[in-house]
Amino acid sequence: MSIAMYHVLHRRRIKTMAGACCVLEHNLRKKVSECIEGEDGDQTVKIPDYLDIETMQFNTYVGALSRDEFCVLYQKKIDEAKLERKIQSNASRIIETVISTSHSFCEDWKSNPVSRETITKYLQDAVEWETKMHGAMPLSISFHWDEATPHAHLLSVPLVSYTDKETNERKIKFSSSEFFGNKGDLIQMHTDFHINVGAKYGLERGQYGSRA
Repeated sequence: MSIAMYHVLHRRRIKTMAGACCVLEHNLRKKVSECIEGEDGDQTVKIPDYLDIETMQFNTYVGALSRDEFCVLYQKKIDEAKLERKIQSNASRIIETVISTSHSFCEDWKSNPVSRETITKYLQDAVEWETKMHGAMPLSISFHWDEATPHAHLLSVPLVSYTDKETNERKIKFSSSEFFGNKGDLIQMHTDFHINVGAKYGLERGQYGSRA
């Protein structure tokens, strides 16, 4: 009997830029790299047990590679959007999307080049889907191969394109809620992801109505 394997797609709001920068540095493995290279004077920094140092070499990163670059790119996107309304002080600044699979999917990727290529293509297709869904490249994309299951982290500015009902013009608004919507929107999002990405790789969609 074959074991069902699932695609994984999660999103969360990050309230502040300071918080987003901390997440960025975690995704970029900044502290771990400094520790490995002996550049971190803080001896309390330890390499987490869940990280595999040998496979960390396969990690790849797209977009901002530092806090400063991240903040500059963020502000550039905000300026280019020409928002008509000021961003509310309590609005979430960044959306993090995590894309992965069941651990059993191509779990022999370390020794099987075909499996590794399959996971690579899956993650690339998933990132392309996410980018098309919201019409803009994330500020940062991290592909992690150093944990139990290869996965990708995307940090995006919650800018959403819409049509002005009065002028019929295409405009952009700042809205983290558009990345989540209501329960029906989330169900449709996972269904669309399954049809356009997950199903191509034989992955199952989570069971409708389950708490998981």
